[in-house]
Amino acid sequence: MFQDTALPAFYLEALGSRSRTISYPSLVSAKQLYTSLPLPSDSHYIRVLDLDASDITCQTESNAYLLKGHLRVERLTESSSFTALSYVWGKDDAITHTVFCQPQGCNIPITANCHAALCQIRKQYGGVTIWVDSICINQADTVERSNQIPLMQEIYSWAESVYIWLGEGNGQSDMAMQYLENRARYRARLPFTWLAILSTRPRKKEKEMADFRRRTWNDPFGRLKGAASFSKPKVYLNEVLDREWVRRAWTLQEAALAPNPVILCGDQILRWEDLILAIYDPDDDFLHDCTRDPLEKARLQKSIARWRSVFDLWLNLPRPCTGLPIEITRGPNTFSLARLLQSLSQVKKLPQGPYALNITRAVWCSLLGMVCLTLWAYCTYAVVVNFNLRTSSLSVMKKFAAWYFLAWTWFFLGWKYLSLVRQCLRLSSFVLCGHCSDWFLKRATPSETQVLSAIHIALRERACTDPRDRSFALFGILQSLGVATPQPDVQGTVGETYRLFLQTLLAWQPSSLAMVIDAGCPTKDGPSWVPNFMFPSPSIWLTARYTIGSRTSATWRYVRPSSAVHDNELRLPGDFKGAVTNITRLTPFTQRDGEERLKSSLSRILCLFLNIQKKVSREIPNDVLVSSIFAVLRGLTPQRGPTHTEVSYDASEYGSSRTKSEPLPRWKGPYDFAQQKEDFKTFCHLYDLLLSFLKPTVCEDSGRVIPPESDIETAFNTLKSNAACYKCFVKTVNILVAEKRCVFVLDSGFIGSGPRDMKIGDDVFLLAGVPVPMVLRKDKGKKSFTVRGAALVHGFMHGERFNSKKLEQITLV
Repeated sequence: MFQDTALPAFYLEALGSRSRTISYPSLVSAKQLYTSLPLPSDSHYIRVLDLDASDITCQTESNAYLLKGHLRVERLTESSSFTALSYVWGKDDAITHTVFCQPQGCNIPITANCHAALCQIRKQYGGVTIWVDSICINQADTVERSNQIPLMQEIYSWAESVYIWLGEGNGQSDMAMQYLENRARYRARLPFTWLAILSTRPRKKEKEMADFRRRTWNDPFGRLKGAASFSKPKVYLNEVLDREWVRRAWTLQEAALAPNPVILCGDQILRWEDLILAIYDPDDDFLHDCTRDPLEKARLQKSIARWRSVFDLWLNLPRPCTGLPIEITRGPNTFSLARLLQSLSQVKKLPQGPYALNITRAVWCSLLGMVCLTLWAYCTYAVVVNFNLRTSSLSVMKKFAAWYFLAWTWFFLGWKYLSLVRQCLRLSSFVLCGHCSDWFLKRATPSETQVLSAIHIALRERACTDPRDRSFALFGILQSLGVATPQPDVQGTVGETYRLFLQTLLAWQPSSLAMVIDAGCPTKDGPSWVPNFMFPSPSIWLTARYTIGSRTSATWRYVRPSSAVHDNELRLPGDFKGAVTNITRLTPFTQRDGEERLKSSLSRILCLFLNIQKKVSREIPNDVLVSSIFAVLRGLTPQRGPTHTEVSYDASEYGSSRTKSEPLPRWKGPYDFAQQKEDFKTFCHLYDLLLSFLKPTVCEDSGRVIPPESDIETAFNTLKSNAACYKCFVKTVNILVAEKRCVFVLDSGFIGSGPRDMKIGDDVFLLAGVPVPMVLRKDKGKKSFTVRGAALVHGFMHGERFNSKKLEQITLV
């Protein structure tokens, strides 16, 4: 694309050197280069690199390619013709390469990963015009960085292609990339890329549609090839899906905003829509082909969940629409791909593959059905005629019995034959058109909720070098949603950055209030209600199950949450549910620990049971109490079920059978611990065992209820002799310790579990719009509260105790 200039003689001599880094000689410094190519502030100007095509003379003896191109300034418009790169910078000590920028003649340092990505792009596509953040933005100029961050949304939205560089490849990653490409052929193709470029690149829609139909026509041959292959080598998908790229903060918006992402891993290329079809809705066979190791399978499922959050963003972000009917778009000016797919499918206007392929499927299925029907009719005729001749000499009864047996046998064989024909027709339809890709029709969640959920997950899980980038990296996504974002301040404090970001989300969508569940470990200069995304939530064992739009919520009856932010204060309605009166913290131990340490932990458990018996409401039946204790100790949130069952019995004196209600055993009701049935059964035995030794004694100094030493000694000896109960006890304690939580009792008669640093006197509130109970600590001499973290309170987790008529105004600082 770009003509390469002749290399100077002194550089050709340098090619003989065996130095690790060889570069063109710099004529100016990087500062002088960027100064000569200024970017006007408050304008849509960017720098782009015209990367020269590969030249064999640019390769050193150590196989390190040298990069050269022209750096220039371009006005950012919808008609701009450039591509962009999405990659991971890598460590600072990996900056061992440069790119030579003309016409000034300057070597700009880049990381080894960036160098490998540009070399691979040049190898696959030749000379390209590309935008790379480390090259096109002066990283030493904080003002320029702040001005360029708001342009990220337009840069990645208007780029013709965004190359996603996952890193260098190997044999396992190459096999995984090929497997994903083949797996995508198993589903009917959807024109994702064609729909995405309708507005950004309308001139290319004909070419993209032609490519879509060509790939659809070639897919049957790939399915036949895959069906004919009997060998299924192990595929290491985590070599591709669990790369560092999917865990970084900036890469989320870079892929979500791009209309046509392209994935590069080593020498392999994978289309974005192929990756969506391959892993968005995986089946059991997909996971079984990849691994049978439970740990490896769990890691793969987590990697797929990360990619799915990127897909949700890409499908649900609004994009400009031109030439589309308003009735099938989200509004007059924008549409989301997910809604457009649903609308086009409902009106039967979703673009399909070549018409010849659909005609071939219809003709083939019709011919196959006619042949099978004709064959069955001929066999039926032959059997009936032959059987009639053989039974003509039999008596009437024997003839009837023989024909009766033949009829039922033929009916059974016909049913089996019909099943076989259906399988053949289904297989033929699969080979020609693939499995139906209707998973997008099942996504009934509003697009804004899915976008917010993906943002919430990104704030929790994605890493970055500068903690402020967790919010800056999402500005482009918010801008595409029409949210007015503040001007990024790369020199601002972390706490202020997070507060402004959450305040922006609350002003746009009040349901963003659900992010408060991650609060409790504030930054040094931020309010307690703003999560510190640099560290996990103090109740990560609980909050990891919840995100924006979760199906279960402790305040589900409050449909529209309301809140107001004033400086560092957050005001919202809340329902007070009780104060903490008792806290139990346990220390870890194993079966090899000494008896004294075991007795100490057992003493705390006995003390907990005594306080529960004294303070928990007596209105709750005993079967619910033991279920509550088990759920809280194990961190479970089951829904209440029936406590009794209807049993039939014979009422002989009345001459009929009747039913009566009988209580369920404790291990069956009223809560269904489906995955922990055996553990709950053992825990019931443990609870009964320890309960029989409790004799409460009041400590004169603190007034606490404690078990006497004799009960501890007796309970210890009994527990030691029961292997199953002992194992259940050890497992329960170690779960509490590993998750860094404590068990508490409220003065209102409920038990729960929360952050380990809770104190007696802390209050538990149900805050409107927050899906779990929150532990708050009242400031001395003030009416405000600080957030200590989320809590699990049995009986609150599904909205059973939330009363929207008794809300009071709560101020969080």
